[in-house]
Amino acid sequence: MSKTGVPESEDKIAVGRLLKPHGVRGEIKFLAFFEDAVLELLGQPLTIQPERGGKPFIMAIDSLRGGNSSIARLNGIETPEDVKKITPALVLAPKHLMPALPDGEYYYEEIVGLPVFDYDSGEKIGTLRDFFSAGEKDVWEIKKEDGGELLIPYISEIVKEVDIKGKRILISPMEEVE
Repeated sequence: MSKTGVPESEDKIAVGRLLKPHGVRGEIKFLAFFEDAVLELLGQPLTIQPERGGKPFIMAIDSLRGGNSSIARLNGIETPEDVKKITPALVLAPKHLMPALPDGEYYYEEIVGLPVFDYDSGEKIGTLRDFFSAGEKDVWEIKKEDGGELLIPYISEIVKEVDIKGKRILISPMEEVE
C-alpha cells in the first residue's frame, strides 16, 4: 500500500472521468466509460487520479444519476470548491471488481501499449498507441517501428488475434496506398 492509500501493485481500469462542479452541493459532472459497471461500484473505494498533477487518492462514489454523462456525489465532497480541487480526474477501479467483457471487447488498459505483429510474417509492426470510435467500428492507432502511424479498423479481417496473456496483437494489415 502506498502512502496515499492506493495499492501500488493492483491493476486498475479507468471507469470514468470527473469533469467539473454541478450545482452548489458538491455534485460533479461525471462521464462514465462503463455505465453499468460504475453503478455496481457505488460505495466501493475507487482511485481518483487528478489530471493536473496531484497524488491519487481513494474515495467512493456515493450516488450517480443520469446516463453516460451523469451527476456524481463523492463521499466527503460537499462544495463546488471541493470539486474544483480534485477535477478534472480519472476514476479507476480495481480490475477484479470489473465485469468480464464479451469476446472481442477489451478494456483500454489491457491492450494499449501491446506490441503489434504481422500475422503472416511475425514481424513487429509497432505498438498499439490508442483507439477511438468511428461510427460502428473502432479504429486502432498503431505507432509503427519506423516512427510512422498506422490506422486500422477493428474488424476480424484485419485484427486476427488479441492475446492478452501473451501480451501481443496479430494483424493482417491492409495494403498501404501510396
